[in-house]
Amino acid sequence: MADLHQIRVVLMTIGLCFGLSPVVMGENAKPFRRVKVQVPQQAATLPAIFTQLEQQTSYAFAYGQDVLSDEALYTLPADEDNLLVLLEDLLLQADLVIYRRNYNVSVKKAPPNLESPRIVEETVRYTISGYLRETTSGEGLIGATVYDEETQSGVVSNTYGFFSLSLPEGPVALECSFVGAAAQTLQFDLAQDTTLTITLDNAITLEEVVVQGRYPLQEVTQMSSVHLDMEEVTQMPAFLGEVDLFKTMQLMPGVAGGIEGTSGLHVRGGTPDQNLVLLDGAPVYNINHLFGIFTVFNPDAIKNMEMIKGGFPARYGGRLASVMDISMKEGNAREFHGVAALGTISSKITLEGPIIKDKTSFIVSGRRTYADLFIQPIVNIRLNTEDQKFRIGYFFHDLNAKINHRFSDRNQLFLSYYGGKDSFFLQQVTDRPAQPANPAQGLAAQPGYRDEVRLPLYWANRTGTLRWNSMLHPKVFLHAMATYSEYDLNTESYTYTETSYPDTTLSYFSDVDYRSGIQDYSAKVSLEYIPVPNHSFRFGGMVTRHRFIPGVRAVSTDWNPNFTLAEDSVGAWEYAVYAEDELSLGSRISANVGLHYSAFAVQGVTYHSLQPRINARVLLGARTSLKASFNTMTQYLHLLNNVGVALPTDMWVPATSRVAPQQAIQYGLGVAHTHPDGYELSLEGYYRTARQLIEYRESAGVFDAAQSWQDRITTGRGWMYGAELLLRKNRGDFTGWLAYTLAWSWRQFDQINQGRPFPFRYDRRHDLSVVGQYTVNEKLSLSGSWTFTTGAPFTIPIARADGPVVDQELVPTGAETDGANYAPPPAFYISPRNAYRGPSYHRLDLSVTYRKKVRRGEWAFILSIYNTYNRVNPFQLITGSNTFAPGIEPYYRLGILPILPSLTYQFTF
Repeated sequence: MADLHQIRVVLMTIGLCFGLSPVVMGENAKPFRRVKVQVPQQAATLPAIFTQLEQQTSYAFAYGQDVLSDEALYTLPADEDNLLVLLEDLLLQADLVIYRRNYNVSVKKAPPNLESPRIVEETVRYTISGYLRETTSGEGLIGATVYDEETQSGVVSNTYGFFSLSLPEGPVALECSFVGAAAQTLQFDLAQDTTLTITLDNAITLEEVVVQGRYPLQEVTQMSSVHLDMEEVTQMPAFLGEVDLFKTMQLMPGVAGGIEGTSGLHVRGGTPDQNLVLLDGAPVYNINHLFGIFTVFNPDAIKNMEMIKGGFPARYGGRLASVMDISMKEGNAREFHGVAALGTISSKITLEGPIIKDKTSFIVSGRRTYADLFIQPIVNIRLNTEDQKFRIGYFFHDLNAKINHRFSDRNQLFLSYYGGKDSFFLQQVTDRPAQPANPAQGLAAQPGYRDEVRLPLYWANRTGTLRWNSMLHPKVFLHAMATYSEYDLNTESYTYTETSYPDTTLSYFSDVDYRSGIQDYSAKVSLEYIPVPNHSFRFGGMVTRHRFIPGVRAVSTDWNPNFTLAEDSVGAWEYAVYAEDELSLGSRISANVGLHYSAFAVQGVTYHSLQPRINARVLLGARTSLKASFNTMTQYLHLLNNVGVALPTDMWVPATSRVAPQQAIQYGLGVAHTHPDGYELSLEGYYRTARQLIEYRESAGVFDAAQSWQDRITTGRGWMYGAELLLRKNRGDFTGWLAYTLAWSWRQFDQINQGRPFPFRYDRRHDLSVVGQYTVNEKLSLSGSWTFTTGAPFTIPIARADGPVVDQELVPTGAETDGANYAPPPAFYISPRNAYRGPSYHRLDLSVTYRKKVRRGEWAFILSIYNTYNRVNPFQLITGSNTFAPGIEPYYRLGILPILPSLTYQFTF
């Protein structure tokens, strides 16, 4: 008997060392106080008592020779059945101590003068997991907070509304809150792993929501991140009746717009291609409608948008400047709803509702401009003449659709689609009939003349995502997806000229087709493991098949009817794996540490990149924290642009065997503070270096057909640095923010600007935005924004010289040159690259919204005024005449967007 007990002691000791139980491995055991037993009816030895307890419970008792050799008889109270009480009585009689870990119990003799408890039980923890959803629609809530008041620990729901929180056994008080919803508190006794679906109702007052619903800024580990709530976006002043996500994002620090009126985003001195834009996980390559005035994202179909400007988590890769993760709505799973809007240049409608209530839902949202209906009548009046006719048309349309099916509380399937297209058409026809001679008036005969020019242009985006979300375990969340993305550009330039003489007709035609595009197929998988509060581990991978069409030019002319100048399409494979760990080191320090590995295989060459990432946060007090970040990034795609404006003719090209991928390193340091009255303050500084950047060489361009694009570019480096300030008010009837950026962005290329550094075209020294939103009452609300930006750098001719230059000597006009007197074209002296700045940019936008509830929904009138005080902000700088005087020629601002009021009618049902 003794030998068997000794063997048991050895086995139990090994099990305890490795955290295993021979009875139940990896499960939480009930604490002693929750276990009922039948006590021995007579006195017994310690081994006999422990053997009886093992037979009645799942516990395994291990003890050494000192306990085994105790032959004394012990009697336990016969009227007690609680295991904890019985063991406490026994331990006092026998002078023992017990240590329990899960189902493994170790019994030892008590040390002398014992002051600590005689029973030490491992804390039993259970996991509460599930989803946070909005009551009316059933949609998952992103960034909602679940906080336990008992332990003062909490978590934030992920992109799909999923949360997981491990807490000690016993009473819990969960406070669940979200911006735009009333907080809810759940109180219960936690005795096992629990799965919940928590729904939050709309808030009664705005003030209640904001105080309880926003996760404290100073406690967030991630720095350089901006979240946009769609309710906040829709209250911003509209431009031509359209509210735009990216125009709102331009009002944040570190984010500059492009030229007047566009929705381009240039983040911390970066270029548009350096922004990773994801729509439900699928990349979008051209975000612009109407030549950049609007973006392809319809706010009525969008649920959430997050921008990360630095300190990128390891799960993101492939771009240098920013990540914009945009999620579409899932559709109302409980009721049918819709919203229709009639605006100045476009109309849109959104419908959503259940297919199977609480299981399958859909949303579909469409938008189309009708600018073409207004343009042509204006053209007829202003441009058309008797012998010259113009036809101009432009429109865009887009469609968002999504189906969401819940197989259970643990498994969901999503299918989403986006498709959008811009079409532009210009036709000019000049038709002058032949004129006979008129000797009386001294007029000679004139031949007939006909000239026709056609310039059609279209570009289109399409994306699709199939995503599976699964809660594999209360602490493990899986999402796997397959995505498709395509961008396609097609433009044509057709010219036909015909001259008719009495005895013959001469004609000429030229037809040039240009096509460019990119196509992706991708598969991704990601696992999120949350072992304990304030600690999550993510890892995953992806593979993408790229196909690039750098440019195909089909040319037809009189002398060469079928001539094609084409660069072969390029296929490439991109791979990535990552791991990131977000953890807390004590109560004040937290960090997100990750590693992102990627590879790019193209034209027989494989590029590899290992990219460490880190975000760290230290609490300096209850409401203030210091944050720091470091990250490296690699980008395998390039966007060729030579005019400084994001046009659809920009060409996406890959890294090749001759052109290396772009690479960057960024450092960040910041302070975040939250005031009890609802104010948030953040101050951040950053420094980023980048290499293997590409630009067209001097005098080269996108339509240069004589060379491959790889022969028309040069590579260089860049460095960007600055400071960003954001002061935000989130509480009360009046909310808003003030954003200020002080920034520098430099470039250096050996074959540009004689190899000297120059300010980049997106360099803006000062950028200030002030935004305010005021709720007068439940019917009336006001909003406004004012922006100021330092003028853009540009290059100008600084002097002219009349006469040709021979051997670096100026030959004056009319001088004898090679035996001829003539007036040659002037020679211009050009300034260094971007050595001058245009005038400062500033603009005030205002908006008034009046809403009224009716029996079947709500209608609203939205009056917006763009550029309220009619500032002439430069779209382009032009000279005052066709002739340059010696010295600097004066420039004038060409503005295209004066004060523009717009009225939108919206009906929600």
